[in-house]
Amino acid sequence: MALWHSIYEQLSAEIGRGHYRPGEKLPTEKELAKRFGVNRNTLRHALKALQDAGFVISKRGLGSFVSTKPVKYRINKNTRFSRNLADADQQSSIKILRLETRHADLREKAILQLPRDAQVHVVEGIGYSNNVPILHFTSIFPTERLPDFLTHLQRTNSITTALAACGVAEYERAQTEITAILAGANLSTYLNCQIGAPLIRTKSLNTSNGSPVEYGTSLFVASLIALTVGEDNAL
Repeated sequence: MALWHSIYEQLSAEIGRGHYRPGEKLPTEKELAKRFGVNRNTLRHALKALQDAGFVISKRGLGSFVSTKPVKYRINKNTRFSRNLADADQQSSIKILRLETRHADLREKAILQLPRDAQVHVVEGIGYSNNVPILHFTSIFPTERLPDFLTHLQRTNSITTALAACGVAEYERAQTEITAILAGANLSTYLNCQIGAPLIRTKSLNTSNGSPVEYGTSLFVASLIALTVGEDNAL
């Protein structure tokens, strides 16, 4: 048996016994190399095997962390990021990366039922579960229907609260498309995952009283999320 594989088996067993708990950081490469009496290259083979097996997540510049149990995330007509994470006993937060008002493209006009010269608000950000990035999102909102939306979003840092401030107290998911992609360089940086890591992609349309108010694309880290599709009382 290769030396790195022996290290992999010992560390995976220790993780299984709870020596290192979900979300906790493993000792540094230097510390582990000293413990097992190996060079850093051998140790990295073992850590890579732990990562490939789903035991740990490598965060660039931070080290290796024990994988957390995937968060159950329900897709239904009342899907809300903060509510879903609260139901999973997770603390939610978002970080806004971009706020912009621009002209709508042809697809956005068709989906949001907008006139020829319409503009849209664009919101790009990262969603966190217990301070761990689990999704990247880009949402498009009709400017004419929600003229002050970005102002309210900057003040509240909550899409639901900002929509309510614009008079949209209730909205529901009209449709969701679920596919998958692999993380590129930018997304791997945003989501602290490896380049090529699988991401679950959802494209969704939210409406209020039958009128579209948001078209969004979300990219979830597949290893950190368990999507379920159904009504509010399902599962």
